[in-house]
Amino acid sequence: MNLKPKVIGGAVLLTAIPVLLTSLAVLTVATSESEVALETEAKNRLIAIRDVSRARISDYLETIRKQILTYSEDRMVVEAMKAFRSDFRIYRDQVPEDTAKLKADLATYYNREFSEEYAKRNPGEESPASQWLSRLDDESIALQYRYIKANSHPLGPKDKLDDPGDDSEYARHHRLYHPVVRSFLEKFGFYDIFLVDPETGDIVYSVFKELDFTTSLKNGSFASSGIGEVFNRANQATSADYVAVSDFASYGPSYQDPASFIASPVFDGSEKIGVLIF
Repeated sequence: MNLKPKVIGGAVLLTAIPVLLTSLAVLTVATSESEVALETEAKNRLIAIRDVSRARISDYLETIRKQILTYSEDRMVVEAMKAFRSDFRIYRDQVPEDTAKLKADLATYYNREFSEEYAKRNPGEESPASQWLSRLDDESIALQYRYIKANSHPLGPKDKLDDPGDDSEYARHHRLYHPVVRSFLEKFGFYDIFLVDPETGDIVYSVFKELDFTTSLKNGSFASSGIGEVFNRANQATSADYVAVSDFASYGPSYQDPASFIASPVFDGSEKIGVLIF
């Protein structure tokens, strides 16, 4: 029996096993190091993207902050704030109508147009529109009827109405200021712009006339939402340079779409006459 080939074969095998094991170990280490390198690269890339995004968001918020501070000091906005605040309070005296009938007509908009669109965007959820309607005061009912329900423009572009033709002081000032504010909104890409009475919290003007229009941000249906939060903070401010910002959160009048708000007080000299909200 020739043992030489077997001895040689065994020696080769004994030599090959450590080489294979070493190669596997090196391969494992290399693979592990590659994975770590890839993870590190991916992490660094995500950090870079985060930092760039943070910088862009910071720049965007700073731009909006400057815009609202500049706009709140604009003489036209100051005059519009004074006019709408006064006109809101006397609207029902100038346009006397049966409040019960207006509310019944307005209910068809709340329960049909708005609620049907709400159901499309929020399947399975019940629309809170009837609850909001029940909390409206007489001034809100009259103005919402005129600028929302009786507005000939369809659901959505209610902002296209400049003059409802009721010969009130509110309509006169709306015809004067609304096209200018709407143009500002369109140029800078805001969803809506509001003017709010600091005493009552009433939204005395908005561009898009959603169901928050005319409601009170002190005790109305949306007082506890983001828009109510920034109103209260801006309304407590003693400086015209104050700006309040809310986080994005679902917002009922916009069919629960996420919305963020930014607000600054409006001063006429040393007197605070309102709050401007984007």
